[in-house]
Amino acid sequence: RMVKMKKVSLGKSFRIVLMACLLLMAMMQAVSAEKVEYKDKNYNFKAIKNVLLYDMDFSDTNIEGVRERSLGGMYEEKAMQEKIPVITPEAVIRKMSLAQGQDLEILAQKDSEAFNDIFDKNLKDYADVYIDAKVLQYETKSIYHPEYTTWETKTVNKNVRDSKGNWVKVEDEIVVPVVHPAYYSSVVYEKIEFHVHDAVTGEEIYSRQEWRDRDNDDGVNMFGRICSSFFKDFYKMIK
Repeated sequence: RMVKMKKVSLGKSFRIVLMACLLLMAMMQAVSAEKVEYKDKNYNFKAIKNVLLYDMDFSDTNIEGVRERSLGGMYEEKAMQEKIPVITPEAVIRKMSLAQGQDLEILAQKDSEAFNDIFDKNLKDYADVYIDAKVLQYETKSIYHPEYTTWETKTVNKNVRDSKGNWVKVEDEIVVPVVHPAYYSSVVYEKIEFHVHDAVTGEEIYSRQEWRDRDNDDGVNMFGRICSSFFKDFYKMIK
């Protein structure tokens, strides 16, 4: 006898439960990101044509060596990619040395106070603003996730009698609980602070602190995204 098949469609209540479960799972994998900032509303950001970019400060972290140079290079690359009119400290020192008629690199080694005095007084001739940035947090933590249960659909086959008393096989869908065991995940936490100062007055005109965290991330890409976010928004202010 021919086997008759039927499939029971998902009910509205089950679809609601399923959507809630999927939302919960998505939230567990979500990236957290927040930022706060300050802007001098009276400053003419459109007048900025040259930006001195100091090296990223990693002194509050355990990042050093090759890792520090790699992330520091990425920081500068992101500024270039976002079209910031960057001038490096090395370039400023070379130009300033020619104008002053003395090698400021040598002076910095012999007399840092004299070097800083010359550099600070003449910086306005080479840059409109300067940016200091510091990594306040860059660490990985192990996070415990407790056991949780989701409700999922399962297809089952069963034999039933039809209206004529014949046995037929039918396909049905039922909702069953699925227990997911507890587990640990590695979460990377990063926090970076940016400060923009006017080169003439030394006054802070713009600053931002941004922090993010993400599961199972090596931190490098997230570091780049934080830097890009800052430079992208700063460029909008000066273009």
